[in-house]
Amino acid sequence: MSVLERFKYAFSATADQVARANKPITKKEATVTVGRKGNTGYFDVAETDEHLPALDGRLGSVIFDKMRRSDGKIEAILNAVKLPILQADYFVEPGSDDERDKQIAKMLEFNLFEDMSSTWQDIMTHILLMFDFGFMIQEKVYKMDNRKGSPTEGLFVFKDFAPRLPLSIDFWKYDKATRKLIIVKQIDSDGERIDLPIQKLLIYTNKKEGDNWEGRSMLRPIYRNWFVKDKLIKIDAIAHERLGAGVIALSAPKGVDDGSPQWSAAQTTVNKIHANENGGLVLGDGWKFEIVQGKGKGTDVVPSIKMHNQEMGVSILSQFLDLGTSETGNRALGSAFIDLFLKSIQSHVDSILSVINKFAIQEWVRFNFGEVGFFPKIKANKIKSLDTTEIAALSTAGLITPDFETENAIRRNEKLPEILEEDREAKIKAKKEKELKPENTEVPDDEKDDIAEDDNKDKSLHNTPKKSWQFVTSARELKPLIIDPETLAPEEKLVSLQAIDNALTEHQIPVEDTLLEMREKQIDDLIKKLIGGRKVQDLRVILKADMSKFLKAEYRDMRQIGREQVRDEKEQQQIGISFQELPPPEALGDITGARIDLEVEGSADKLKTIMTEIKITGIDQGLSGDDLEAFMVTESADINKSTWIGMAATAVNKGWGDGRRIQSLVFEKDIQYGFYSSILDSARCPNCESTQNQQTAIGGRHQLEDPRFVTPNPNCLGRTKCRCFTIYVFEDIA
Repeated sequence: MSVLERFKYAFSATADQVARANKPITKKEATVTVGRKGNTGYFDVAETDEHLPALDGRLGSVIFDKMRRSDGKIEAILNAVKLPILQADYFVEPGSDDERDKQIAKMLEFNLFEDMSSTWQDIMTHILLMFDFGFMIQEKVYKMDNRKGSPTEGLFVFKDFAPRLPLSIDFWKYDKATRKLIIVKQIDSDGERIDLPIQKLLIYTNKKEGDNWEGRSMLRPIYRNWFVKDKLIKIDAIAHERLGAGVIALSAPKGVDDGSPQWSAAQTTVNKIHANENGGLVLGDGWKFEIVQGKGKGTDVVPSIKMHNQEMGVSILSQFLDLGTSETGNRALGSAFIDLFLKSIQSHVDSILSVINKFAIQEWVRFNFGEVGFFPKIKANKIKSLDTTEIAALSTAGLITPDFETENAIRRNEKLPEILEEDREAKIKAKKEKELKPENTEVPDDEKDDIAEDDNKDKSLHNTPKKSWQFVTSARELKPLIIDPETLAPEEKLVSLQAIDNALTEHQIPVEDTLLEMREKQIDDLIKKLIGGRKVQDLRVILKADMSKFLKAEYRDMRQIGREQVRDEKEQQQIGISFQELPPPEALGDITGARIDLEVEGSADKLKTIMTEIKITGIDQGLSGDDLEAFMVTESADINKSTWIGMAATAVNKGWGDGRRIQSLVFEKDIQYGFYSSILDSARCPNCESTQNQQTAIGGRHQLEDPRFVTPNPNCLGRTKCRCFTIYVFEDIA
């Protein structure tokens, strides 16, 4: 094609091209791939588009390896990126709520986190070399599990995700017909060349563009800064060497000229002089010796080095590493930088797990179970620091219960020592007693009769008698509700108290049983891991995802029950009005789901700490092997169950109370007022007593959402065991 023809082709369209452009595309045409990615390495070399030859391919990997090994700032940057990922909590999420999918997820979780030849920590550490070099490759290796009693008995499972280091990768071979990568060529340290088929590999690429599987090293944007900084450090060292120690000067006497034997001997002596414990010099008559100090300071390279350090941090969204090293650093700016940095880290985690889920997990499932509707997935909890200001606001609004587990979760996040449950309870009790104690407890004798008379008057009112506020531990210990109609307030007669009480108890008991059963499995698993030598930092508590899902489902069911109760109460009070069925339960809000996850995480951490302490106690007593395991089993039986019973109470009581409040907002225009009752409480604490029989003002959404009148009462000393609730009195339409 001539130059003129090329010009015409580039800048003018043919009649056929114009005609096709004016027609809508067909389905058949839509399925055809027309273009190409533009950087496919057809000649076995990755097209990286790197403009510096020294940084392309294996040459670049050598440079990046030198950078990460020789520069402390770069190591700090890489650690800042990698450590949050390594410390994240990974779990397997079932493909669906189907029991079969849950079992598949449990077996896969055991295989990945407990039964591979490499630890999950080691596997993730190798994966993260993608940041250093731009890419990382692992080879999937399987094995048949023929062990009797193994959770994966009879399955074809992962043996290892074996690392294939970037410095050993030489070529990338593509199929020209399909334009797809088919083989990665590796050179081992002994020079042997190995073909790695793509079907066996997991390839993790940082900033992959088109067919550039080598990606881009996280160190590439800071190469210039590192290069200049490296030169500046050398200049600084040379300056100190030349000007810091001074120059030795030896003055010769008259008659000793340049070129004479004495002059040459003196020159040799000066060159050999160095500081040591035997150093010294003997001078003859006329010879003079001195050390001449440099008068100039040379170039001050420290500001430039600091500038390049900060530039390197900026390029990887880790500016917060430099706060405090410059005059403009401040806490608010650091918080914003950290938030942005953690979001960047989360995106990398999602990218890594997407590779494993698509090219390893789905293959594992197909090998063992064939095609399934939905595949399980490895997931990681959000890499996000707890914001104590936000948590304080949520606690004030009654959306998070400030209980033992929540406090310790916050303490761990803030690197503060954890508090023991008994110490926290004693602290709360002392505070409450101080608040409830009157300033003057002495009562004059002439006023005692008046007080007794007032007490008798109170007993004649419709208020129920005061009860001890020592809350029962479990819903199983609750006594049946016995109601004296004469003691009820008129508003309390508008609802079916007995039915509500029975429904709450009947739901809470099986929830407690299920949670305690899960807890026993967690304890058994922790004992096996601790006896097997697992380090505390590597301990992972099983069934956390299952526990969260179960509690969320129970909360959702109870919320629907609470809504239906308010709907039925309105129908009973406003006779003659019929109502349509309520919509199915809605999805949990982010805050509610996060609160449940936080409770489960806190309980798991608590269990891990207790079991580790039990093991240490046994070792201190000289126990080991089977004796230590038996000791741990015995001691674990005495672990307090209140944490898990409290979680059950949260799901049941909080879900029910939220459902009632949500439905009241739907009917707010028809509600005359709300009446707060504590009659369903197994015991009424002083804080609940203070709100008993109080009415909310008529009308207005803000009154219906008053945090003083929610369920459970956020100020109740029994915490989530509280069953105080608002009875809604509707307008009489008759």
